[in-house]
Amino acid sequence: MQNTFATSSNPWRILFATCLAVGMGCINFSSVNVALPIISQSLGNIPIAKSQWIVTSCTFATCIFLPIAGKLGDIYSRRNLFILGFIIFTAASLLCALTVSFEKLVIYRALQGLATSLTLANNQALYLENIPYEKYGLALGINTAVIAISSIIGPGIGGIILHWLSWQYIFLINVPIGILGCWMCFVVLPKKPKLNQKISNNLDILGALLLFLVLGLLLLLISDTWHTKLIVNFVLGIIGLFTLFFFWEKRANDPIVDFKLFKNPTYIFNIGSIFFILAALNANSIILPFFLYHISKLDQLHIGLVMLLPPAFTAIFALVSGYLIDKAKSSFGIFTGIILLIIALLITTKFNENTAFFSIMISQIILGIGYGLFQLPNNYCVNKSIPSNMLGSGNSIASLIRNIGRTLGVIFITSMFSILEVHAVAINCTTTCQFVTAFKGTYIIVNLLVILALTLQIVFAIIARGKNNSY
Repeated sequence: MQNTFATSSNPWRILFATCLAVGMGCINFSSVNVALPIISQSLGNIPIAKSQWIVTSCTFATCIFLPIAGKLGDIYSRRNLFILGFIIFTAASLLCALTVSFEKLVIYRALQGLATSLTLANNQALYLENIPYEKYGLALGINTAVIAISSIIGPGIGGIILHWLSWQYIFLINVPIGILGCWMCFVVLPKKPKLNQKISNNLDILGALLLFLVLGLLLLLISDTWHTKLIVNFVLGIIGLFTLFFFWEKRANDPIVDFKLFKNPTYIFNIGSIFFILAALNANSIILPFFLYHISKLDQLHIGLVMLLPPAFTAIFALVSGYLIDKAKSSFGIFTGIILLIIALLITTKFNENTAFFSIMISQIILGIGYGLFQLPNNYCVNKSIPSNMLGSGNSIASLIRNIGRTLGVIFITSMFSILEVHAVAINCTTTCQFVTAFKGTYIIVNLLVILALTLQIVFAIIARGKNNSY
């Protein structure tokens, strides 16, 4: 165990304050997705492809600045950076509500993304330093439940606001909550000396710039906003810049990304597992609604009900899993969760136009339970493997890899679906047959991603047992 966690006189108030920031960001992100058509129309009938930048700008900024924000937290004050993120997010929300320009809205959303990176990179590190270690699993469970519940209620809150008020109130609602949250953080979050006295106060500027360029090119590449003919240039640019970044970071005294983290099997195997699982589950959230609408002929209410089941049961079983972490080995939740995910996805591969609504619901409930059981122990293992003086940067790198997994999963799986659908056309299937054939083939591939995660965990368990490590 490399981390040493200090206790605080008010650890649960600290957890509440940090969860408030994360929850507000999740609600805002999911509610903006619902409002996108109305916002686009209000700002001058912006085309769909262009309007996506209202969402993409926030996501890009979050991903690009995450590792830098984590490193800044390790060097300076996590408390001050977290509060700064809260303040920027609140101010950017007000600017989003007041603007009448599409271009300015995109800029202000990017500012929200920057603010999110500051809070997200330092969120877990803040409460891990203050929660008693024996309550660590429960704290992780509460944090995960807040994220899941916020993602669930976000579209509902957005729909209610749009029904009674204008889209600007989706952003304005953040202002009073943000002011309250900032005040609470000032009062509750303790001032602590820098954990790592060995590192200097100098940020690795060149490393930060190279990482910024690498992630920027990567996100542009996977967002499909570039011309197809430029793909080779993008790939070569990413490879070249990452090579420069890697060798520079190996020589830097205080690197933005400390590659020593990736020598720790606990860190690398658990990050690899969550990468494949999030790629699979994010693809499920994209592909399944199309099946429910076109093949099962469900209305929007029933589709929404089905899609609410996984996050709802994830929230419930995240709390259960958090309690179990404090009582048992983390491997139980990890392996049980992955096996349940595989079972749920195997059930989904059997779907066709005659599948009962009840069967569809059962598969998604099992999916939610599986992810709820898996996520907390996985997160626990990742955090346990990070030295206490690198909690900010270690967690921000993990968050970045999770986000890339989500994005790549959607692109890869939707591409596979299109290829399989074209193949079904070639063998003269009916329209329904084409979709169902492509859907089943796609979910076999999705399941293979989860099996890859299971394989990584099995290999890690063998390595841990060989080293007599608890797991």
